Amino acid sequence: MPRLGRGRDQPREPPVGDEPVLRFAGYSGVREPAACFRARLGRGAGVRAPQVQRGQARVDEVKAGEERREPERRYPILLTLLAQSAVDVLDETLLLFDQAISGREAAAKQKVAEALAERAKGAENRQALLDDILTIVLDSAIGDEQIGTMLRTTIGMDWMRAAWAERRERLPRDHGQLSMLDASMFYLRQFARSVLAAVQFAGGPGTEQLLQAVSILAGLHATGARKVPASAPVGFVPAKWAGHLVAAEQAGDVTAYRRYWELAVLVGLRDGLRSGDVSVPGSRRYADPASFLLTPQAWAPQKVEFCHLVGKPVEAAAALAAADDELHTALADLETQLAKGNPGEVRLTEDGELIIPPLTAEDVPAEADALRAELAAMLPRVPIASVLVEVDARTGFTEHLMYAGGKSPGRPSSSAT
Repeated sequence: MPRLGRGRDQPREPPVGDEPVLRFAGYSGVREPAACFRARLGRGAGVRAPQVQRGQARVDEVKAGEERREPERRYPILLTLLAQSAVDVLDETLLLFDQAISGREAAAKQKVAEALAERAKGAENRQALLDDILTIVLDSAIGDEQIGTMLRTTIGMDWMRAAWAERRERLPRDHGQLSMLDASMFYLRQFARSVLAAVQFAGGPGTEQLLQAVSILAGLHATGARKVPASAPVGFVPAKWAGHLVAAEQAGDVTAYRRYWELAVLVGLRDGLRSGDVSVPGSRRYADPASFLLTPQAWAPQKVEFCHLVGKPVEAAAALAAADDELHTALADLETQLAKGNPGEVRLTEDGELIIPPLTAEDVPAEADALRAELAAMLPRVPIASVLVEVDARTGFTEHLMYAGGKSPGRPSSSAT
């Protein structure tokens, strides 16, 4: 593509070195052509990239007409297309990041479930032994000094020794899910380090430690360091995984601590992107939720008019006072109702349990039922297949459907419909 500011007939300048680096808000460091990126994205993730495909379609459309447009219109269109394509690629990259981590997490959960099922099968004999022991221990007719003798004679030392020999190490709080996920660490690092280096993350209140951990992890990947700094935060780590970090730290295992901490950072980042607590500047899908709201400067001149239309106080203190009065009025009515204690109504039992009977159904007039039936009879009877064909023609949702093996079924021809 000719450089900006040069005429159409000017010779093109060859690229110097590698492909030029594209830098956008929230995304930087792209050093490969769009076609190569799309091909690699499709091969690596095993999924389609509809946003990238739509971007390519727009590129082809612009190329078809760029020779017929004046330079004053051509270059702004190309810049707009480039900016929109960058947003599409950014969103698609983050979506693949989410899908990759979620896929490995789901596989780890499945392995944990299978391991727990096998563990339960082998614990049947120990459960039976525990039942027999509790039967003797809880029998009040057997004295404390006779319990040991009863256990040895009734149950037998051989059975108890065999059960003791089959004992297993107690599972951690997460039943070993983080350890199962640790087996995918090599796969996750192949793309996680690139995502952390190219994408800028931001967050709201409560995400300070997570964002600090993301920054530290990106620095570890950039420098090649292996040990997590002692100042690295761990407050964002879920309670069910904290035991793994504590055990690795107590054992002095720097490698295990790094892997567990890194997994907690990646999963926490994925969850933050999903919930909206973590945002990406320049993204459409993962934008800051506050960006969709009115700014304080824009809300100030509209506040009085809006509150007047909805019938609410302008000042928050007045609204809170009105809500407090409404609450106390409702509680007074409830106290009066509870004091009656009428059966079939809201009441308190002698034990202080609140009883709320089912609400009675609203009586629907016969005229309303007749009108409903008349309106339903006026609606045409359309086969569901026709509805799906029309919806697909308007939305193209079948383009995003895939077989389980990963192949696309393609769109049906017009003659088939």
